[in-house]
Amino acid sequence: MDKYPTYIAPKTLTIAHDHTTEGCIGTFRNAEYEGTDAYGIMINTLDLAERSEEKLRALFNYAGDKPVLAMNYRDQRPDLPPITDEEIVESLIASVRAGADMVDLMGDLYDPSPIELTSDVAALAKQKALVERIHGMGAKVLASSHTWKFMTTEETIEHFRALQSIGADMVKIAMCANSEEEADSVFHTTISLRSALNIPYIYICMGQYGKRHRMMAPMLGAEYALCVQQFTAGSHREQVLLRSARAVYSNVDWTMARDPATSTIAPF
Repeated sequence: MDKYPTYIAPKTLTIAHDHTTEGCIGTFRNAEYEGTDAYGIMINTLDLAERSEEKLRALFNYAGDKPVLAMNYRDQRPDLPPITDEEIVESLIASVRAGADMVDLMGDLYDPSPIELTSDVAALAKQKALVERIHGMGAKVLASSHTWKFMTTEETIEHFRALQSIGADMVKIAMCANSEEEADSVFHTTISLRSALNIPYIYICMGQYGKRHRMMAPMLGAEYALCVQQFTAGSHREQVLLRSARAVYSNVDWTMARDPATSTIAPF
């Protein structure tokens, strides 16, 4: 029997920005009731005493059978000391041991860059070795960049392919749109990525002009909508509210007729 045509409903990944693992557990539990498909933890927002493997394992326990993405970036909370790339790696490895299914590796790991992408041969070799290590531990790798600038479709595709080259299982770019025209271009790029990439991707447009894109990108091919369970003092201001995303996605007809040429008979 031939496979019938189908669309896949978008997925949501809810990120916890709490300062304690107990607070993150509360976020996870509330997000479960609101229908999240996956969880994320921002290690860089946790208190230093909350980053132990033991505490992370207790947190990930509450994810149940849903995947967990662990992230830790250089931009730590203002009240915390700076962190080195080696310390970031140590925290991500500890996350894998604690049960994280995927970790986020910055595209400029070991060689900081304004657009979070390195071309340094030595840094890339270390990244590839780290990806192999994480794969050997049974987890996956998301390679990511926060570019903080607008990028054309061609620039975005090239950047994504560079991220993928270290052996990543998924790639993510967070860029900016500073006008309505740039925001329109971002939608075109999102559609173009479906055929340009052969692995899952997360594509985010930061800023006020990007809020619609955050909701709609997963409807056009991106792997996840990155969500907050609720807006708090420490949460992201433009991320999609989980219950809003679930309300939108659950009220779209994702089912295709067996014959895609089927059309309405009415004359209007």
